[in-house]
Amino acid sequence: MPPASVASAVMGVLNLSKQRSDSFYRQHGFRGCAHSGISEPVFAFAEDPDHALFGKAFFTDPANSLALYVTFMGMPIQSSFYYSDDGPACYSTKFAISIEPAAPAGSLVSVRSIDPTVSSGREFNAHAFGFVPSSRAVAASPTEEYRLLVYVARSLGTSLRPL
Repeated sequence: MPPASVASAVMGVLNLSKQRSDSFYRQHGFRGCAHSGISEPVFAFAEDPDHALFGKAFFTDPANSLALYVTFMGMPIQSSFYYSDDGPACYSTKFAISIEPAAPAGSLVSVRSIDPTVSSGREFNAHAFGFVPSSRAVAASPTEEYRLLVYVARSLGTSLRPL
């Protein structure tokens, strides 16, 4: 598929209503960090340069003109790469899905993390009048990038093995 068609298809599936009703996403998609032991699906939201809300700064870089910005709107997800003594760490990130032209009418799709962090305890915050999660920067989680790529590939009619 040409890049414009790929971008349109990805934008069509990375929205709340599509993911909420997609049994594949509910089974293989991202899960929220829940301290109660119950993890509900967390839904990804994609933006392009013409409709950026959360990713306005991302699209000011011309290198991102052929990319989509993907956010969980501030919600941390369960990591399948980083762990703590209590189990999967809470991982916060945004993603960039790059869509580049390839071959005579194809596209090369790749996923990269933007500003990944993991929760690392709690710290006192005077503004919040209490303790809030503290976080530290970490290297990108290849498993979370792959998880998103699996879902994108499925939306394009290609299959990759889920985690």
